Amino acid sequence: MRIHNWRSSDGEEYETGISITTAKKLLKEKGGCAWTEHIDRDGCCFETSEIKLKGNNSRVKYNHHL
Repeated sequence: MRIHNWRSSDGEEYETGISITTAKKLLKEKGGCAWTEHIDRDGCCFETSEIKLKGNNSRVKYNHHL
């Protein structure tokens, strides 16, 4: 499972459970940072990856965990 997040530069605004499209829109409009939390079957976060405005954010390199 993946959970996408965004946080403003000043840390006062935060969104979680959003789509990558929404995360990129917030990055473009408000700046800040966005990331994906990769959750394993036990509910633990085993990896995070940055969401960038350009490029493919859907690369999957952790199939052995699932």
